[in-house]
Formats: sequence, structure tokens, C-alpha cells
Amino acid sequence: MDNIGNSFTLQQKKIVVSNYAHYCFVISPQTQNSFIEQMQAIIEGITYLYSQYNFTKTNARFARIFLSDIQNQYDYIVQSELFELFLHAQSTSIIQQIPCNNSKITLLLTCTDYSNSIIHTNKDSIGFAENENTFWWTTNRMYTTENSVQKQTIEILNSYQKELNTIDCSIQESCVRTWFFIRDIDTRYAAMVQARKEMFQNIDLTPETHFITSTGIEGAQYSPQSLVSFDALAIQGVQSSQIQYLLAPTHLNPTHEYGVTFERGVAISLSDYNLILISGTASINNKGEIVAVGDMKAQLDRTFENIKALFLECNTKISDILYSIVYIRDIQDTTLIHDYMKKKYSDMVYVLVQAPVCRPGWLVEIECVAYSVK
Repeated sequence: MDNIGNSFTLQQKKIVVSNYAHYCFVISPQTQNSFIEQMQAIIEGITYLYSQYNFTKTNARFARIFLSDIQNQYDYIVQSELFELFLHAQSTSIIQQIPCNNSKITLLLTCTDYSNSIIHTNKDSIGFAENENTFWWTTNRMYTTENSVQKQTIEILNSYQKELNTIDCSIQESCVRTWFFIRDIDTRYAAMVQARKEMFQNIDLTPETHFITSTGIEGAQYSPQSLVSFDALAIQGVQSSQIQYLLAPTHLNPTHEYGVTFERGVAISLSDYNLILISGTASINNKGEIVAVGDMKAQLDRTFENIKALFLECNTKISDILYSIVYIRDIQDTTLIHDYMKKKYSDMVYVLVQAPVCRPGWLVEIECVAYSVK
């Protein structure tokens, strides 16, 4: 982690594939002053990066802004220069998940120096064309008319399916990554799971076909009426032959065995690189049981062991990770996590946030994005 000046800290990672590179930057304020001052530090960080790499906002691809109190902070974000530094709102996810770095706001930003990218917009999504594929990002999707997690989930997915259909895509053929953010996950996760399962059955996503790589985690939107919100990535033009679902049966069991419907991970073979997306992964064995109940360090060890087992199936290494997001239930574990990462994975770019996992016994969950050269 670099301290640039006195206003912000920076983590950065660059992975070169073929003739261009993918970048990830994590920017956090050093100041512990007001939210507006911390937000200004993030803006200074982005401005610095764009200058250092000769980027403009057209190089930005996906961003997630992690907030400590979205109700009081959201309006400042959308009215600020910060929001204008990204290409479009559609690829900027904003969520309340408390940053575990003594700040009120942290930014995860991915960029590319791919020079021939064509940009498309479609209602609430944005697409970045690279070679024969277009990467469509959808963020902050909500449905607040109904006060029911099941109804909100179904309406969100139905709306997303209709939107994909307008660009000759579909959830079952094109969507490769989803995030479900649930307000009060301990009481509402089961309802989201049931609604997703019903929707998936209707579009023939079953244990016999496939599911989608996903994270279901605690998170809140700016609208108090939003009980569940949704981000997603779809790849237009991807073929089933390009997709490898990662299983690691020695370490993990199929998720449908304990009633949920997502894939552990996926490796997507693109024109000149492989994109690897790992779902939210926790300390679990191949019987679906929690490993090392109550022991954070042992759960971290098992979680990374599971991720490495998934990577083995697609010839990927930990060093191929562009970034990780680490979710913890208890903010008092912050120091332990940072010390663990510094000792064992000092080169990894990661964001640590407080966001309880779907099963209370899991103290930590980790997701990651990796790129490997063919």
C-alpha cells in the first residue's frame, strides 16, 4: 500500500494480457475527518491515477464505492465530482458495507488501457466492446414497490432478463457474475434464495444445466425500501464452449446440495486471455459443513485453500488475482485480517469490509477476479 501525499492511500495491481493491461486501484482516505473531506481525498486519488497512467474516464470499467452510512452519504456522492470521474453511472456500484480501514468511504476501481473499446449504453446498463465480446455491467438494481424480499428479487431478475433480451442476450446464456446485497441477511437471505431458485427454474438454470457465479452478502442501498439489490456482469457474444465451471469437489460440494443456486467459480476463455471469477467463498468442506467454527485464522486458511483448489482446475495462480473483496462479520477482526493478509498475501490488492455472510458461522468470505494469459 502506498501513501501518496497526506490525503489518500493506494493499492494497485496491473496484469498484462496480450497487448493491453487490466488495472485495479483501491483508494482510501488517510484523513479521518468529515465525509466530504474523505470524499475529496478519493477524488484526489483518482485524479492522481489518471495523471500517472495518462488515463481519462474512458479507461474506467467497473467501480464499487463502499460506504459506512449510505443514508447520509449517497447524495454527496451523486452530486460530486467523484461521480463524474467515471464513464457512466451504470458501471458504478454504490453500497453500504463499512470499510475496515478507519474510513467512511473506499473506492475499488478497475481500468484498462485497451484502446479500441467501443462503448454502448442500454437503459440501466453499459457495455464495453473488446474484440468479439461486449461486457455489460448493471449496478444498483432495485425494486422498492413491494415490501417483500421474494417479490423484489423476482422483479429485479425479471427486469434484468427483459433488458438483456433487448440486446439479444439472456441471463442463462450471457450472465457470468451476480451480486445480491441483502439488508439484514440473517433474516432475509432464505427468501432471496427461494425467489432466485424459482426464477432460475423458469429459465432452465438447474443442477443439470448450470448456475451463475455469485455473491450473496449483507449490504444496504440508499433507499430504505430496498430489501435486496443487485449488480451483474453479462458478456454478449460468449459461447458455452468458452465457459468452464469450476467445482473443486475435493474441497467444495455443489451448492444445490444445501439449497442454493450458484456456481463456485467460472473460467471464461476469451480471445487472448482467461477471465476467472470466483464466487464468495468461505470456510466450507465438500459436505457443505463449516470448517473451523469460531476460529477466524483457520477459516481464512481454509477459504484460501478452497480458492486455490478452484484455481487448479483452470491453471490459475494466486498471483493472477487482480483484486479480492474480503467480507467479515465482526469488525473487531479487522486487525487480524490485515495482519494475516500482510503476512501471507502481501502483494494482493484487496478491500476489507464489514458485511455478514449468509451463514452466521462463517466469519469471513472472499471473492476475487483473476486474469491469466493463454
